[in-house]
Amino acid sequence: MQDVFISYSHKDNDSPRYGELGWVDCFFEALKDRLESICGREVTVWRDASNANLTGGMILTPKIKQELSRTRVLVAIVSPSYAASQWCKDELQYFRESAGNLAAVGGTMTRVLKVAKLPTPQGRLSTGIHEIDDAVGHTFYRTKANGDPILPPEELDAPHGTFDEPDFRRAVNKLAYDIEVILTWFDQQEHSKTLISVPQPGLKPRAVIYLADATSEMDEDRKRIRQEFEGAGYTVIPAEQRFPGPDYSLAVQSDLARARLSIHLIGATYGMVPEKHMESIVELQYALAAAEALKRPEFKRMVWIQPGTKAADERQARFMASMQDAIVTPLEEFKTLIYTELRRKPAPVNAPGYRTVYLIFDKPDKDAKKAIDDFLFSRGFDVLRPPANSTSLHKSRLKDSDAVLVYYGNSPSDWVEETVDGFKKVLRGKSKAPRAVYLADPDQPPEKRDFRRAAVRVIDGFGGFTPSQLDGFLADIDDADSA
Repeated sequence: MQDVFISYSHKDNDSPRYGELGWVDCFFEALKDRLESICGREVTVWRDASNANLTGGMILTPKIKQELSRTRVLVAIVSPSYAASQWCKDELQYFRESAGNLAAVGGTMTRVLKVAKLPTPQGRLSTGIHEIDDAVGHTFYRTKANGDPILPPEELDAPHGTFDEPDFRRAVNKLAYDIEVILTWFDQQEHSKTLISVPQPGLKPRAVIYLADATSEMDEDRKRIRQEFEGAGYTVIPAEQRFPGPDYSLAVQSDLARARLSIHLIGATYGMVPEKHMESIVELQYALAAAEALKRPEFKRMVWIQPGTKAADERQARFMASMQDAIVTPLEEFKTLIYTELRRKPAPVNAPGYRTVYLIFDKPDKDAKKAIDDFLFSRGFDVLRPPANSTSLHKSRLKDSDAVLVYYGNSPSDWVEETVDGFKKVLRGKSKAPRAVYLADPDQPPEKRDFRRAAVRVIDGFGGFTPSQLDGFLADIDDADSA
């Protein structure tokens, strides 16, 4: 087996500044020396040392394919030149295909490590390998105290001759120790005759989590969330907080489309407002995640507020008051809820043998109930509606449906009272199907908020429909099915 394969753009090794050596040459020597010191053995580090002018029209050579197929760890030296190279992307893709599984160390690390030689502009790096695209990686360029690149960007100089660059050596040292952990794990796997490089049938990659950009007061909690779930083998995107530029919402939408769920940490302050927008980055992401949930029923938005948090200004107070799905609990309990959601199997969409929900509404709510109607259908339910002039069909649907949901929006209060009272008359305790009343806008008359009935779940839908409002109702249906 080959220990390490270095993937790089040859342009990043051109015009040597260190005698006869280019930047990648110096990196190669420094990494190999440090790895052998740490591992206490000879470590094989391979790179294509030819000076070929590689273009997108060329295919990977048999030699490169051979080395990739027997490599334990791939180190990608990322730069604008790397991002523009189809050859480099082909190397990554071939490594993924030949490896079968990029997870290492029990799923807590990946076999693809990113070395950021120069910063890559937002959206420029698109290899299709999330271990590269989404990772912050090991930074080998000069940065400010807050981590932003110094402008114009400049890579760390490799030690050469009598010149020593401590920042370069520190970066190589940190990278080497990460590689050493993976190599040691491989040695243990080989010793027990269970090579991770053999593709494992049925092994699926863990879900992608969107961790929303937040205000600075939430930095530490955001780091804890990232460390927790990256350590558990999940992909957490974006790799770092983004500057809220004019294309901010497009970048958020692109990331949300890849994610299984989104996590939103809400603090006391409202946050920055991106260019060309009216809402803060926090509120904008919250709304975009709601839109994603409407498009993909399997997507889940999870919102956390630390107990005792109070809004610092009127805008934040309005925003927090509008939330219907915020979870106010200690952070550790919130993490547990996230794990529970990640383990949940999404309901099949329009699968054979689908279940039925009888959605009861009055004429004034014919159009308003459409969002719920569409959502339930997308979750695989056959949505039955009230018959025009058939009492017997109404009773039949009450008795035979898997669940009953009453939409209470613009209808008069006596209508919903009579509808719910009719459950008892028709069913007489013979049906265990979950029943619920969805309280929709308008938030009047005042007594509407006080509506309650025994054995009927009341759902607060004021402020507009979001899929998470029906989580409890759908759970009731699942529980009834398994009873």
